[in-house]
Amino acid sequence: MMKRFAAVLAIISSLALIFNFYIPVSANTEVVTEKQLKEELLQIQITGYFFQDIEKHWARNELYQLSHIDIMKGYDDKTMKPERTITREEYVAMLVRAAGISTSGTASQHYSDVTSQKWSYASISAAKNAGLLTIFSGASFYPEKTITREEMAVITEKALTGIPASGTGLSFKDIASNYKYRDSIGKISALGIINGLPDGSFNPKGNATRAQAAAIISRFLKVREPSREPGDTTLSSMVQHYEKTVLNNANEGKYTMGDALFQSIGKENLLNEKRGQALKNLSQAGVTYKRSLTGFEAEVLEKSKYTAKVRITYQLEVTAADYSANRYSAAKTVYLKNLGNRWTVYNTEAAYLFAGRIEKPKKVNMSWQYIGNYTPDMTGTAKIDGLDVVSPTWFTLTDGSGGLKSTASLKYTEWAHQSGYKVWVLVANDFKADITNAMLNNTQARTRFIDSVITESTKFRVDGINIDFENMYIKDKDAFTGFVKELSAKARQKGLTVSVDVTVIVSRSNWSESYDRAALAKEVDYVALMAYDQHWAGSPVSGSVAQISWVDAHLAKVLKEVPAQKLLLGVPFYTRLWKEVTLPGSTTPVVTSKAISMAEAEKVIADNKAVKTWDQLSGQYAATFKKDNATYKIWLEDERSIQLKTELVNKYDLAGVASWKLGFEKPAVWNVISSVLKTNNAL
Repeated sequence: MMKRFAAVLAIISSLALIFNFYIPVSANTEVVTEKQLKEELLQIQITGYFFQDIEKHWARNELYQLSHIDIMKGYDDKTMKPERTITREEYVAMLVRAAGISTSGTASQHYSDVTSQKWSYASISAAKNAGLLTIFSGASFYPEKTITREEMAVITEKALTGIPASGTGLSFKDIASNYKYRDSIGKISALGIINGLPDGSFNPKGNATRAQAAAIISRFLKVREPSREPGDTTLSSMVQHYEKTVLNNANEGKYTMGDALFQSIGKENLLNEKRGQALKNLSQAGVTYKRSLTGFEAEVLEKSKYTAKVRITYQLEVTAADYSANRYSAAKTVYLKNLGNRWTVYNTEAAYLFAGRIEKPKKVNMSWQYIGNYTPDMTGTAKIDGLDVVSPTWFTLTDGSGGLKSTASLKYTEWAHQSGYKVWVLVANDFKADITNAMLNNTQARTRFIDSVITESTKFRVDGINIDFENMYIKDKDAFTGFVKELSAKARQKGLTVSVDVTVIVSRSNWSESYDRAALAKEVDYVALMAYDQHWAGSPVSGSVAQISWVDAHLAKVLKEVPAQKLLLGVPFYTRLWKEVTLPGSTTPVVTSKAISMAEAEKVIADNKAVKTWDQLSGQYAATFKKDNATYKIWLEDERSIQLKTELVNKYDLAGVASWKLGFEKPAVWNVISSVLKTNNAL
């Protein structure tokens, strides 16, 4: 299938070459638009390489090739003037560029009329030093004199080092057997570099035109060495590396395109400069794409000492900032020039087929549901709009040998599925570090527990597994990652989604440093950040459960380790009612608290006629009241505070939101969460 497709695209690519432009090609119902070509595919028109006076000329292809390599330049009026005669210095400069003869270093004056002030001084000096100019043995070179066909033939033959004649040279009626330059003319005519005139003559003293010079240089570039340049695999790899370099420069925001510029010359080099400017313009407009290449295939069509032609095909995926993506099938003809020590790209002709669109993933809206010793009957419970996933706390590690306690209910799963929810069963360690340590570090116990989780998950037809291991020993960090990796592998075999819960990053805490968040993110589909308990149950001071500034700061830290597209932001549906009592003889209050739901919090404020005020730092309403010689403080979680937290999902383009715990929220909160997430999903 790929070979057939490649053949079709090769034809398209050939058409692009003939007409010298990029062709947007339709596929099914959609077309690659000019906007997609410029912004997503980075194929920008290079108008400076079009010459109106050679479109129907016999040497059109040769003239374009040399202009693309920057061996031959056009005129300011956008013409090539193919029939204009060419001077000695112009031809020598072209041949030096074509043969890759270095003009760097110290040049010498070999002719009285070619001084260092002459534009062609370095090229003529390099050609003389390389032994190409033996035909010009006098003191003067006459650089502006029109070069003859004979002079072109001799100079070009001298540049053919290491390439013996193949076949028999042509016979010309005006070239006698004892003609001084017969051997040189015979060699390059045998190689097909130069031909005679229609009447069978060579016309050695005839003036050469720019078109004739271009044809000779172009044929010179295509002459193969006797070995036919083995190593096509290396050349294919080089072309693949170049394509990836262009994409990587774009993905990394390298507007200078320095790596790609190093690997390109001529027309392709200018294209890379324009690509960089286009990337910069897109970035300034807030538009970014990630590009990835797969299914690369290459075929070397031509290869000589100096040039090569490679046909490539691959699949290109262009992903936008919202994770939606377009797929394209690309076919390119890549033209290369050997600079002596490396191959470099001087032109590419591309064609694209639109292969489909991948919509960005819908934001996850998940809520944990606490289940005690039995699962309640949820029959008749109304569907919550916007909620996608419920995570019942069903599975618990019971001992160090890998025992599992399950309170799962098939009736619950059936209710959830009928309501349009997915079920991600929560797997907990009951906050017990010792039994967790024993299980994690015993292969048999670990396998027993994992197999039990998989078996029970299958039995109760859940859709995913949420791993909620908390309060582990820091020394068990790597063991926990290994456990998650093993569990994830077996879960994926059953088609289960896997997520793991982690805390915010703090130092010297079993509750935080026992997670290798970056390593865990590689093994699971989602990482849920429990961004709450800023002030926990045993906090010595009263405070918010999750200030917006605190959540934002800790979220930014975790995002350095966990990719945004995998991160769920955990938000609290609970708050704490703080009680401060100052005992006689003390100036420091004793602080206690209890977790309460949103509705309970509002009732406490109403019952005690407390006044709510907006706390900008916390992003919450706060209230204080006194009762029975105690001071009570509360920072509310409600529609407004949850909206601010959920908006962080959009700010960082996270995978979604998770909430603790289902049943503690006010009904209006679901509309807020759903509305915020839909705003992002609609981008």
